Amino acid sequence: MGRIGTAAVVAVVALGAAACGSTTSLDMGKLEGAITDKTRELFPGRQVSGAACPSSDEVEVERGGRFSCTVRIDGVVATYDVTQDDDEGNVTFALATAVLDLAKAEAEAAAGIAEQTGIDATVDCGADPLLAIEPGGTFECQATEPGGSAATVTFTVEDVEGNLTWELTG
Repeated sequence: MGRIGTAAVVAVVALGAAACGSTTSLDMGKLEGAITDKTRELFPGRQVSGAACPSSDEVEVERGGRFSCTVRIDGVVATYDVTQDDDEGNVTFALATAVLDLAKAEAEAAAGIAEQTGIDATVDCGADPLLAIEPGGTFECQATEPGGSAATVTFTVEDVEGNLTWELTG
């Protein structure tokens, strides 16, 4: 088994809930911008598309209220959980999915296989550079030794920071 990790984020933003008559709403455009900016900071060099949150009329402004927003990173959809800190538009957001660099997962598993078995296997998780997956989720990759024999590497996502465990089977 091996373990791999990356960083997650928790950010606070003041959305300044706007009052329109008797209705108060969150400035979702400001939140989407903050999520996009934070994602670009976390994943430099990656293509980040604008975040998408529910419309302000779909979210009631209330302390402790929760909703989700998404953002694309190299075409992979990652989810942020948003919690309202108060009823004045202050929110905290954090990644709800781990965003994994599959090349790093492949390299770590190959190194672990070599260390455990003495075999210099290659590990292939496919063509996609990233994977967004919830904690507790699993995914499989193929390990191949120089003679052509293959086995499956099953990864389990431990947390949103991207810590993984892996197991070689078959």
